[in-house]
Amino acid sequence: MSKKALKAYLSELTKRQLQEQVLDLYTRFKPVKTYYNFVFNPKEEKLLDEANLKSLKNTFL
Repeated sequence: MSKKALKAYLSELTKRQLQEQVLDLYTRFKPVKTYYNFVFNPKEEKLLDEANLKSLKNTFL
């Protein structure tokens, strides 16, 4: 789906339908949840620590 088609689809939805879709994405996909958690409660240090830990794990595997 192109960005233009997505915009057209989203413009047809009601506010409630948009809220339901975002909540569904938040529930289903961890990256979406991570994004919204960061937007509303940014904890850069925690994310950096997690990224560094993953990096170290990959180095020693």
